Amino acid sequence: MNRARWGGLMIGALFLALAIVGSATSSPASSLAAPNAVLDQSNPLRASACRFVAWVPDSANEWVAETFTAGVTGSLTDVVLWVRVSNPQNPVAIAPVDASGRPVVSTPLASATLAIDAAAYRAVDIPFSSPARIEAGKQYAVVLFAPVAGAWAWEADLGSSFTDPLGNRCATGAYTGGRPWLSSNATVLADGDFFFQTYVVPARHVTVQKVGTGTGLVQDGSHAIDCGSACSGDFLQSQTVSLTATPDPGSTFSGWSGSACTGTEPTCSVSVNGDMAVTAAFTKTLVTLRVSKVGRGAVTSLPRGITCGRACSHSFVPGPLKLTAKPSKGWRFARWQGACRGTRPSCQFTLTRPGSVAATFKKT
Repeated sequence: MNRARWGGLMIGALFLALAIVGSATSSPASSLAAPNAVLDQSNPLRASACRFVAWVPDSANEWVAETFTAGVTGSLTDVVLWVRVSNPQNPVAIAPVDASGRPVVSTPLASATLAIDAAAYRAVDIPFSSPARIEAGKQYAVVLFAPVAGAWAWEADLGSSFTDPLGNRCATGAYTGGRPWLSSNATVLADGDFFFQTYVVPARHVTVQKVGTGTGLVQDGSHAIDCGSACSGDFLQSQTVSLTATPDPGSTFSGWSGSACTGTEPTCSVSVNGDMAVTAAFTKTLVTLRVSKVGRGAVTSLPRGITCGRACSHSFVPGPLKLTAKPSKGWRFARWQGACRGTRPSCQFTLTRPGSVAATFKKT
């Protein structure tokens, strides 16, 4: 069908349909849609003196579409249309839009084939096996094609660009999040609305916080969460997410807390039923330093922990350590042995594994 004929059919259908008063039907139940999907955008079929049907021509280069504004971020799984078809194999797509709001049909986000034989208008659920990822507040388009012989009709309100058979101005369609578009660039129905509904499985936000003296990595199987670099990710409602904590060398994983993650096992699986926050605790592996003395004097440490004589051993977080020897009256510090060397009363070194130090004091 060429463009001129398409335009003529469209305009003719518009004005013939002005005399038709449609009867409202009930909205389709949410059970039509994929599990966990919620009704996002809706312009359901209703009574209207200015309701019309738009025919999709049998040409691979022609299409008709309705743009809509997503209200929920997630995966668009289903679209419900009020349609009648004369060929049971008609492509449907979810497409992005350009800066002007026009559908970009060459790069669809999802596609499906309407495989029904509907001689009368009825609500038809069109599921997408590979759903379209959408973001709240952005516009997208439902696009209809009929590349083979036959066509289908999609019901809509005309909008206030037209008048009813009595000369009254038609009401603007109830849905304000988009508008119909034609591949022929015709401007008819700029303020009209097609009847449709979209169903979306919402995306939920999972945040991971790392606490404790130690360090480590937290990842999920898809690497949407990859702490350190990214400590949050989006997952679909009711999706099961497995988080795995891997401590860095010198640290141990201490345990989970918050949002159904508990215990000390390194892997925790949770069902995402809303925005969630999980805490992973890591602890530095402590190493013990023992100090012995020959003669009389005191040995202290920085960080604190060693105070010889009362405490001559202590477990430290691995890292820099300073020991200071202070001889008693009538004694002098002579030398260090072991992890510390030399004759100066202060010794600095890096403690990375258990060790021992001997401090020797001699009478003056």
